[in-house]
Amino acid sequence: MCGGSGYEVNPLVAHHAISVPGLQLGMMGGKASDTFAIPLHASCHVEFHLHFDKYKLDQPIWLMKTLEKFARKKLD
Repeated sequence: MCGGSGYEVNPLVAHHAISVPGLQLGMMGGKASDTFAIPLHASCHVEFHLHFDKYKLDQPIWLMKTLEKFARKKLD
């Protein structure tokens, strides 16, 4: 959400995509596959769930960026 790296007092945690339109990934009260986990700071993860309607449509972008970083790392 914020683009920063994790640090000791605010570590990165796995956010499992919820209700991603067209992809049927997860749902409130359910859990998507770990393949579709997005790293968020612990504080950003809380913020996401507190304001789900504000951020839910950003998930596909975050997911694509996460998968792209992983793919590029594997190609190097």
